[in-house]
Amino acid sequence: MDPIILTLASFGANILLGIATYFMKDAHTGLKKDNETLWKEVNNIKEKYFKKEDFIEFKQELWHRLDDMKNDMKEQIKELRK
Repeated sequence: MDPIILTLASFGANILLGIATYFMKDAHTGLKKDNETLWKEVNNIKEKYFKKEDFIEFKQELWHRLDDMKNDMKEQIKELRK
């Protein structure tokens, strides 16, 4: 083949690869910005909403109340059976 044709083909391939690289870099930058925004929102949600550990005290109090209600019902049933 003629060296000029090979040079032009190489030049054309380099241009196409350069354009493809530019678009991929642009897409990467956009995805990176979106990812940063999502992480900010996730951190905001973590700060704003309750965690599982925050409910430990509530659950203990709830179980205590349920146990008290159960004991009261047992006593009332015993009284009704008499």
